[in-house]
Amino acid sequence: MDEVELKLIAGPSFDAEALQKQLVSVGTLVKTESFEQRDTYLDTPSAELVTLGLSARVRAKKDGRQIDVKPVPIESGLVMRRSEFTAPVSKKGEPGRTLRKLLAKMLGVALDDTAGPVLTLHTDRVLHTVEVGKSRVEVCVDTVRVLGASDEEAGSFLEVEAELVEGGEAALHTLADAFASFDLSASGCSKYVRAREILELPAYDWSAPAPEFEPGTDTAEAARAVCRQQLQLMHNYEPGTRIGLDTEHLHKMRVATRRLRTAMRVFEAAFTDADRKLLGRGFRWLGRRLGAIRDLDVAMLALPNWRARFGPEPEAGWDALAERLEVRRGRARRELVDALDSTRWTELAEAAERIFSVASQRCGPLTEHMGPLLESRLTAFEAGVQTFMRTHELGDAHQLRILGKRLRYTVEFLRPALATDVKPLLKRLSTFQDTLGAMQDASEAGAFALGELEDDGDASMAFVLGALRGSAMIEAEQARARVDGALEVLGVTELAAALRQAVA
Repeated sequence: MDEVELKLIAGPSFDAEALQKQLVSVGTLVKTESFEQRDTYLDTPSAELVTLGLSARVRAKKDGRQIDVKPVPIESGLVMRRSEFTAPVSKKGEPGRTLRKLLAKMLGVALDDTAGPVLTLHTDRVLHTVEVGKSRVEVCVDTVRVLGASDEEAGSFLEVEAELVEGGEAALHTLADAFASFDLSASGCSKYVRAREILELPAYDWSAPAPEFEPGTDTAEAARAVCRQQLQLMHNYEPGTRIGLDTEHLHKMRVATRRLRTAMRVFEAAFTDADRKLLGRGFRWLGRRLGAIRDLDVAMLALPNWRARFGPEPEAGWDALAERLEVRRGRARRELVDALDSTRWTELAEAAERIFSVASQRCGPLTEHMGPLLESRLTAFEAGVQTFMRTHELGDAHQLRILGKRLRYTVEFLRPALATDVKPLLKRLSTFQDTLGAMQDASEAGAFALGELEDDGDASMAFVLGALRGSAMIEAEQARARVDGALEVLGVTELAAALRQAVA
């Protein structure tokens, strides 16, 4: 089951009664009720659920207890969308054992230890059921007390939560606009994560330490430090990628794989031909399997927007498209999990650890190589700009995006040794890349629709795919002008001069 909700943290001047009046002005207030809620969160002594990116709570209900398992989002926008698994706990049952069975059955996860209580949240909830257009939303004003493992109170906070019960996600954005004048701000995290912060428990963190080196560091050692960080990120995101509840884990693992492959090309002199060939082939093999799922994830995440844009009809066509994407994603996920379970991945990871741990050859101080390393990427990017300006072909725009990404990665790799703060320059490159990325997503949606059209005989599905194909063609024509605008904002000449100065 998917949970779609808006989470807002309340400030000291928040007025709950005024909020209720505001609900009446934007929709129909069906009913209001008040009650208490007690949730106990579980984890193992070694915090296995934190490593997996999951939370598990035991909620006391009138008819018994229930365990809910959810992912803890890596990145939370204004609206949070999460999958949820539940299971009842018998009267005499141990929640930890129920959780172990639920994880094994639904996610194929085997815990090493039995989970026990970590903290408890006692919530006084005022729940408003509101109809906004054709959608139904539950708006909760929650006063939350945080209790530690020994039931001592450690702190409290006030949160407003709007959960979509029925209808479209647009209703949540309508409510967010209606709440703009209140002392509310985007929470960006779940109650459990906020409670862990209050109790000063270890945070959910999948980052890896940034590499540290100086301009005088041998280039080969700097290269290995950069690669070690990316390999560590791959390992950190692997558990969440295997589970597949939060698509960001797979996205982050794929990005780390791409960065690692780019680092090995940038610092190619730091590795032997045999090492480059072995790791290059292996990480390309893994990257393709990650990419196959990511492409489907992007389409599935875009599906609600497509549906809202083109209208809900024909409903059968949209439902059939969603089902087809889900089936293909399931197949691609099985292939990926098989790859991660294979000896090839184990041997690849072990080889990478060995190659990145000790330098097998020296290249000389980084100061001697930074200029040429940057220049090769920068020159390629400038040439890509000239090619696009001459042709305005979408293929050249896509290639320009790749060249811009490689340039940004290269600057990021060299950043620890630079005296100049290049963060603003990297931000400009990132914004440029995002603009071209949106264009590429539209292009891929059109290519996907065209491929499906050629292979589909269902009339309702064909109508939906035709709408996507036509929209993508319009987007493609508009994209050329957007790339021109993005290049103007980027300021290639100024950017190139600033980057060259940074490594001079």
